[in-house]
Amino acid sequence: MKREKLLVIGGVAAGAKTAAKARRENQSLDITILSNEDMISYAGCGLPYYIGGVIETEEALKIVKAESFEKVRDIKVELNTEAKDIDPVNKTVAALDLITGENKKYEYDTLVIATGAIPLPLPLPGADLPGIYNLRTVKDSNKIKDAAVKAAAKKGRALVIGSGFIGIETAENLFDMGIETVIVEMKEQILPGFDYDVSLYIRYFMEQKGVQIKTGEMVTGFAALENERLKVSLRDSDDIDVDFVVSAAGVKANSGIAEKCGIKTGIAGAIKVDDNFETNIRDIFAVGDCVEMKNRITGKECWVPLGSTANKMGRIMAEKRFGGSSEVFPGVLGTMIIKVFEMTAGKTGLTERDAEAAGYDYDTVIVPGNDSAGYYPGFKEIITKLIYEKKSGRVLGGQVFGWGVVDKPVDILVTAISFNATIFDLSNLDLAYAPPFSNAMASTIASSNTGRNKLTGRVKTIHPVDLFSAEKNKNITILDIRTDDEVAEWSIPGSIHIENTYLAERIGELDKKKEYAVLCRRGIRAYNAYKILEKAGFEKIAVLSGGTVFSSHFWEKLRQDTVLKKSLPKGK
Repeated sequence: MKREKLLVIGGVAAGAKTAAKARRENQSLDITILSNEDMISYAGCGLPYYIGGVIETEEALKIVKAESFEKVRDIKVELNTEAKDIDPVNKTVAALDLITGENKKYEYDTLVIATGAIPLPLPLPGADLPGIYNLRTVKDSNKIKDAAVKAAAKKGRALVIGSGFIGIETAENLFDMGIETVIVEMKEQILPGFDYDVSLYIRYFMEQKGVQIKTGEMVTGFAALENERLKVSLRDSDDIDVDFVVSAAGVKANSGIAEKCGIKTGIAGAIKVDDNFETNIRDIFAVGDCVEMKNRITGKECWVPLGSTANKMGRIMAEKRFGGSSEVFPGVLGTMIIKVFEMTAGKTGLTERDAEAAGYDYDTVIVPGNDSAGYYPGFKEIITKLIYEKKSGRVLGGQVFGWGVVDKPVDILVTAISFNATIFDLSNLDLAYAPPFSNAMASTIASSNTGRNKLTGRVKTIHPVDLFSAEKNKNITILDIRTDDEVAEWSIPGSIHIENTYLAERIGELDKKKEYAVLCRRGIRAYNAYKILEKAGFEKIAVLSGGTVFSSHFWEKLRQDTVLKKSLPKGK
């Protein structure tokens, strides 16, 4: 009896997962994977850490070896074999053996395209010079690692183009190797997946560490110098001499082979699929980073290439096609997390930009907290930015960042958003508590309670950006109710200082006709002061969102940033 043929183009995450799950669902399938690399499945997200030596060996990056697929799973793996053309009529794929140059042809009954994403090209003069690298494969990382080791030995300099996750992680690892590291980002902020204010906070921290960052800047060309160095020309800044360049300027869907045979594509050139991951051509499916997705909140098409999503797609597709499952992939929230030296930053759901673009009437709160009880040794500070719909209180998104445990509160928000929870639901979650693990009022609950207070009119807050703008126009008086010692460390010029303890007895010193922004370190004392002022008849009052924990780290950068208004949605 002829065995049904499943042919998968591409390995790594989506392709390997599809093949493995298909085998578990159907033991009689004839399964072949075509990979244009010399390995079938590796940890692409770990490449920056391999360059920096955190992951010590190339072998550690290999998730599954081709031999294991063939011997244990009975899946044929054709390495160094590049698929060139798909013939949907005859159900064949033409391929090239990259080692021998031999042309090959493979038959299929079901074809799965899992070609992933490829780096955006650098259409710049000199971009083909030695010492300029993309980072996408293990081969790429080995080349960069060799260049980095040489540069570190002479305390050299490297330039990283792009400040997405790969760019930031690469910059961190190069810097930790002792290499002077410069990041050039075309957009006005680093980490474009986060809101501008959050990315600014992270940027300040990176610059304090010693990483040089140029945003709103473009590389215009490269030239060779003596001693194998490079001159990098910039649009608005002086030229930079470097030992090597890593381009992490972004990726695009690797959908060229699909488009050649008439498969439809959408956002970012990613392949359009239906609920079964089938393309517009019968029996041809697509999964992973080459596929257009759906935003789980807005229902609109999007493209968020992540290894975690690729694995889910491969599993569901194989289970539906070969196991009869009726499961439908629900879409993505754009959940991400990144380590930035000692800091961690995670996000899920909509940013302010996203919410504004989608037409939501939303509000935000920024609430500092701890990852464990403040009296328990080793607690660390984290900050939560929560975005929610004004009318319903529905949670739309969140960003959590700081020096403590961030993944747990981010995953709580993922769950809440996935089930359409409101901030009222969120504030009543029965979360695990013990001093080593959380506060009695966890950071997620504290932020949702602040949102509830805003939504129900119990408090008004002001974002640091709005306070900056108002301070510039002299419309708001800043009331700092921290202690003398705190004010001595840092304060906003021109603010009035009345310690919280003495506010009630000194309230007569304040003018009820004026507008006040009340601030403390985290916001709790400011909220208490707000209530005292409210009771005394003050009407134009607001608490500084995030307190000085959030704003003091980048206050001067906020004041100096000429692109602030066009970069950030209307402050809430």
